[in-house]
Amino acid sequence: MSLKTALKRALHSSGVSSSLARRDGASFILAAHIVLEEEAEQLADVIRLLQRSFSLVSLDEYLDALRAGRCRNLVTLTFDDGLRNQLTVTHDVLVSLRVPATFYVCPALVGTPFSTWTWELEPRLSRMSTRRQQEIFASGSADSFEPFLQTLKEMPLGRREAIWTEIVNTTPEFAFTPDEERRYSLMDWAELAKLDHSLITIGSHTHTHVDLPQVDDERLEWELAASRAMLRDKLGCDARHFAYPNGNHDQRSSSAVARYFDSGVTMVPRAVGPGSDPYRLPRVHIQWGAHELAWALARIARD
Repeated sequence: MSLKTALKRALHSSGVSSSLARRDGASFILAAHIVLEEEAEQLADVIRLLQRSFSLVSLDEYLDALRAGRCRNLVTLTFDDGLRNQLTVTHDVLVSLRVPATFYVCPALVGTPFSTWTWELEPRLSRMSTRRQQEIFASGSADSFEPFLQTLKEMPLGRREAIWTEIVNTTPEFAFTPDEERRYSLMDWAELAKLDHSLITIGSHTHTHVDLPQVDDERLEWELAASRAMLRDKLGCDARHFAYPNGNHDQRSSSAVARYFDSGVTMVPRAVGPGSDPYRLPRVHIQWGAHELAWALARIARD
């Protein structure tokens, strides 16, 4: 164990990290994606840690407190993409501990055989020869996976979609392995309907998981309106909350989100404060390991 890790664990065990995280009434929105079966107890430990230091509330309650100037020592949990393990693992933990959360989904992808392009990318590339992988990486001016993924997220939408089409056409027989399936597969509508809706709020993550700053005005409006309409049609719920894919947003997209939703969450890792814009709310990605999360929240609370 490194000295840094040992120090984090010691501060967590002594309660120092949790105390620092509560400094000045800091409140947080936490984000996560994949939660595997072997991580269920870690998620439960994280929630128990949070319950010792914060009030865990629904996103609606959180926003009410923010508007009223009472957003102190609050945490709300959010999970992106509508992954199936959020039903089979995350949901079970949340129900057992009676903790509310928001699940953000892309309605156009619900029930499809694969996943969002961001989760599907690496498995598809792994099916290619090394030479073909390098050719694909070069099309994004990268030489390995992580820089390539980041480049795709940032490049103009038309170019990214052309590269993605090339990747899909190169892997026509693609199917998830069992391990990929448990990581990346998405819930269908019947599974979303099974969620305990007294605890789980369903929000929009756009209709197709596209970065909103990259699309024109017509596509921007469609991504928001179509996602709300399909969630209402399939689940009978009026989606009130929104998560920006990859956290990417700008003034134009956040203004559009404000016309359709009550909130928008980013991936800017900060605490929520009295001046936080409800359509550009910061979120901290959950660190697996209670001591890691306590350390991260304590650090962010000091910023």
